Amino acid sequence: MGPAERTETFSYIAGEIKRRHPDFAYLHVIEPRVSGASDREAGEGENLDFLAELWAPSPLLVAGGYKLEDAEEVASKYENAVVVYGRYFISNPDLVARIKFNVPFRPYDRATFYLRGPDKTEGYTDIPLEYGPEGKLQ
Repeated sequence: MGPAERTETFSYIAGEIKRRHPDFAYLHVIEPRVSGASDREAGEGENLDFLAELWAPSPLLVAGGYKLEDAEEVASKYENAVVVYGRYFISNPDLVARIKFNVPFRPYDRATFYLRGPDKTEGYTDIPLEYGPEGKLQ
């Protein structure tokens, strides 16, 4: 789906949700930053500007590979937006503390996201917890 078709389609969907359910708590959307199983940079016209404007002033939860340093920029760009994280919770079991203490996120490894079974030895379960609620763990 190209940018124009994406804007038309999702503007219609979000507009109908807003019209039919004016007390809807929030809209959770994801920036187009993934291609198959790989991360990628957003292309020309691939942003959520149209949804932020359409959904305002209601809360807009935005995800899509944002890093810690992106949150403030996104929050100032979209007055009604809150940055949310998904993939970074996998590689950062201490993500909340990392955000609180402005500690860079540990990169994630997509290849370990969906390993299962008794032989799963890498991924979320083997990542060390480095930061606690009071800062760096001893």
